[in-house]
Amino acid sequence: MTMMSTRSTLLFLASLLIFDNDKQQATAFTPLTISNGRVGWVASTTRRSATIYSPDGVAHAWDEDDFFYDETGTLNASPPNSPHNVYQESGFGPDLEELDPHKSLKSLISKEAMPELARLAVAFAPPDQALELDEIEHVEVLSVDKDHIQIEVVLCERDGCVTLAIPVSFPSPCGIEDKFSECVIDNIDLLNTVAHEDLAKLDSLKNRHEDVAHDTRTMQILKSTSDLELPSWWEAPGLDRVLADECDNVRNLLNELEFQDDVKCLTEQALANVGGCNEWAVDKAACAMVGPAGLMLRATIVEIDADGNEPRREQVAFPVGFGRSAPTIEALRAAVLGMVAAASSAEASAVAVQANADDEAARLRR
Repeated sequence: MTMMSTRSTLLFLASLLIFDNDKQQATAFTPLTISNGRVGWVASTTRRSATIYSPDGVAHAWDEDDFFYDETGTLNASPPNSPHNVYQESGFGPDLEELDPHKSLKSLISKEAMPELARLAVAFAPPDQALELDEIEHVEVLSVDKDHIQIEVVLCERDGCVTLAIPVSFPSPCGIEDKFSECVIDNIDLLNTVAHEDLAKLDSLKNRHEDVAHDTRTMQILKSTSDLELPSWWEAPGLDRVLADECDNVRNLLNELEFQDDVKCLTEQALANVGGCNEWAVDKAACAMVGPAGLMLRATIVEIDADGNEPRREQVAFPVGFGRSAPTIEALRAAVLGMVAAASSAEASAVAVQANADDEAARLRR
């Protein structure tokens, strides 16, 4: 049920305050289907008559001839002087104790606007009572007055359930007398709109944080040296502490944000060299190790054609050699920079070739 239809139903229900014509006091409510098909309320009275206030505030005097059962067996009420079926007295039920109209409104909102109440509770909960929608087991109105609504929220875990009371202030206070119910529902409608927008922003922010956290964890794994199978040509810096430190510095530099595209290009070339570029695409890449003879790259690759299924993702390692050993700091830097420049140039050439092919295909289609 949308908030608009919920609001219309609540306004209709809340405005059907039934008064005994003699006592002019609210009496017990029992369900009744009004002629427009919505559920309303009717009071048990000894005179078989009542005054019903419609949503626009107009009072209608109804008597026993205005209540009838239709062909489906549903008790209905028709406007005065309109055609109807035979009235059946059993539809009224026994007299009940008097009800407070505010209490009735509270019950109506609890029943008809549970999604909106849950959204309000989450959006306006104090910081020390932060809630998630999927944590809520039950929600209802504890109290409602001219200034605010108090929402009871039940949260359950394996160890048991806890109950929280969330106060939500109205943007516009409501008068005690005229159109109180309509004012309350208008406030709930406005608060629900604000809550919906705020929760959408929070969800978006939460998703971004989750994406960043996921990328961070992925890069940590890719930069790890655990479970790496080194090629036979791999060389360690050995006892040359200066060269070993430079290998670590170059590794850290390649994993900086400004070099991530270059490392990805190197990884894509390595993937193409093993014949996997037509079936797999590089998603994330990092440099796990740098040695005098080359690099060890790790990447997350994603299946390109999954036939409509969820694409497979795998983590793989690619050794990339310099072609010859770099025994000094200067030689190591030159080898790495030359490899990165060659990869970038090859990538640019591939992009240009693809662009020319696309232009030619477009020309032929014309």
